[in-house]
Amino acid sequence: MCLLRSFIQSTSDRGELQTSLCYNNHMERLTVGVIQGRQFKNFAENYNNADYYVKMCLLQQNKVIKTKKTEVVKRSTNPSFNESFTFKLPVSSLDIASVSLTAIQHMTGLKGSFMFARGKELDHWNEMVANQREQINDWHVLT
Repeated sequence: MCLLRSFIQSTSDRGELQTSLCYNNHMERLTVGVIQGRQFKNFAENYNNADYYVKMCLLQQNKVIKTKKTEVVKRSTNPSFNESFTFKLPVSSLDIASVSLTAIQHMTGLKGSFMFARGKELDHWNEMVANQREQINDWHVLT
């Protein structure tokens, strides 16, 4: 199974993003929560606290099915998003689905690359599948 764009498990100098996952097999809905970021790196020179938002894509077999994004949080390298998003996702598609999350500095539009989940990100996905209807929170290091 695939989940989040793989955030390397080692400590990152770009920060971390706390997310939650919840799957309801009866309603066939995946809920992705974007909770907060911490220690986001500012890539803009002469700009102390940048603006950030998180873009997420639901993919099936590497094909983008749906894209959503959070509101922009202004002037914080530790942004608090506290937003959740639902995606229609049939039970039969759980093993071919993935969610890509990208933290974007609003003024520059920086994006990361997509990779299949493994390690901690795959564990987060598997825990969500095993504990359906429960919100499963975890921190992920940004790359």
